[in-house]
Amino acid sequence: MNATSTLSPDRPGSPELQSITAGWWIPVVGGVIAIVFGFLVLSFNYTTLWAVTIAAGIGFMLTGLADLATAFDSKGSTRLLALVLGVLGVGAGIIAFVWPAATFEVIATLVAWLLLLRGIIGIVGAFESKNAGMDLWWFPLMLALLEIAVAIWAVRYPGRSVVLLVLWIGIAAISRGITLMLAGFTVRAVGKALPRG
Repeated sequence: MNATSTLSPDRPGSPELQSITAGWWIPVVGGVIAIVFGFLVLSFNYTTLWAVTIAAGIGFMLTGLADLATAFDSKGSTRLLALVLGVLGVGAGIIAFVWPAATFEVIATLVAWLLLLRGIIGIVGAFESKNAGMDLWWFPLMLALLEIAVAIWAVRYPGRSVVLLVLWIGIAAISRGITLMLAGFTVRAVGKALPRG
């Protein structure tokens, strides 16, 4: 999705395009890891603040690293957005690890703002994908709208319970993982369609 917006149809088969599409597996691997993590988060019973904080920190770090990996395979504004999201994700992960005694409100607020930012960028990316002629552009749009809805819910009900926070972390990881996998497989399909030099 994001990575495909950097592909220029002006020079089909160029070495630059072929090198970009060769890294299609990076977002796919990141997506699988994020989805597995999201399901693990949703399947465990968290009874302590420390466990929730560690889960949040791991989630932030994984999505941040996936965004940084995406930034290296992107160009222009897509690269900048992925870089900003990556730095914010890694930074939030570090905060969660360094400040494990943080209140639920602090962690919930971090999750909410990251979800909101990801949702907004996801909407922009979905419409870029639509303009590029991608058939599944609506799927990232649905995920982005879900992220924004959960972010608004998180802001309205901060600190209500551990269950809400764990739900937010799990949804963020799973939706990000699905988006990354779609981007990776789309880039792979583009790469296969390129004429070989």
